[in-house]
Amino acid sequence: MNSRAGTTHSSGRAAEGCTAARASERPLAWGLLGARAGDNRQVEQLVEALGYPHELQRLSFGPLNHLPNFIVGASFATVRRRESASLQPPWPDVVVSAGQRAVPVACWIRKRSGGRSRLVQLGRPRAALSAFDLVVTTPQYGLPADARVLANTLPFQRPTSPDPKLLETWRDAFAALPRPWIALLVGGETWPLRFSARVATELGRRASAAAAARGGSLLVTTSPRTGAAETEALFRALDGPSFRNDWRSDRPGCYASILALADAFIVTADSISMLAEVSRSGKPVEIYPLERRGGPWVWLADRWSVGTPEPGTVSAMLAILARAGILTPPRDLRRVASALIACGAAVPFSAETAPQPGNSGLLRSEMDNTVARIRELVEAERC
Repeated sequence: MNSRAGTTHSSGRAAEGCTAARASERPLAWGLLGARAGDNRQVEQLVEALGYPHELQRLSFGPLNHLPNFIVGASFATVRRRESASLQPPWPDVVVSAGQRAVPVACWIRKRSGGRSRLVQLGRPRAALSAFDLVVTTPQYGLPADARVLANTLPFQRPTSPDPKLLETWRDAFAALPRPWIALLVGGETWPLRFSARVATELGRRASAAAAARGGSLLVTTSPRTGAAETEALFRALDGPSFRNDWRSDRPGCYASILALADAFIVTADSISMLAEVSRSGKPVEIYPLERRGGPWVWLADRWSVGTPEPGTVSAMLAILARAGILTPPRDLRRVASALIACGAAVPFSAETAPQPGNSGLLRSEMDNTVARIRELVEAERC
């Protein structure tokens, strides 16, 4: 950490400006970090994968960050300056950010750099696509087809490696349970999916039946979105050998060890982060479906076209508004499950049939493809 508050460096830079000498230097990347740990992990992983000298700039956002991005524009006014990195030259060749709040700051950096900094946004920007050089997105966000949009199957999220000593401790704790060890990863209520005590009870019963049919046991863990009533209903419905971890119990290394030690996974369809963590494992992954709400936004999501819609249709008009940053597409988590099943990384849950190991090759290549695309943008600017 240097004297600029909130800035982590991996390499220094000598001078500002675009000169002939600069073309021979290695490009500099900045990653903008905010309040969301999941977004930060993705930004960090992508910045590191670029292989450039890089700085991680931590930002704290103030009340103005709640304004729509098309009103704020390119601005540093949404940031609490005393609690954030003081962004100064030399300006980066590429800025990687995630989430709505970072967009005005990323655009401000490009303006200060004289338009030289390339902007890469992860997820959905809630801003005009033309503001970025590349938007790296995933199916649930439903962004329209565009030359600036790179659609991957999953976000860049790999499981945290457990501490080796804790891993062995948990291996011993699970040792008496019959194998295969089937990890049941449970999320919770998130729009538009429902997760009630009734749904949790059904999940516990069906997962127990699957483990019994396969001669194994369950390693069950809830998550921060799993309510107390749902956790109680789930645990009460379990039948057969199992290990049960309530997220609120704060057992060090438990979740990471379950991910590392499990022979197969059953994951509820609401958690993109958990699906991302296990679908790259190459182990069997089953997606457990959840009930879907109704309402106008769900109606809209059903009519949203991810590809190129027919001209004059509702989908075509929605795509125009989305490209302009006026309307943000509603999330549709079903698209992620469908994409994972289509590429062979997962299968729908079945209590009767044990799945085969998942195909993680496509998912591993998505990071390489994204890195190559960003490097092309950076190198084209520097030539």
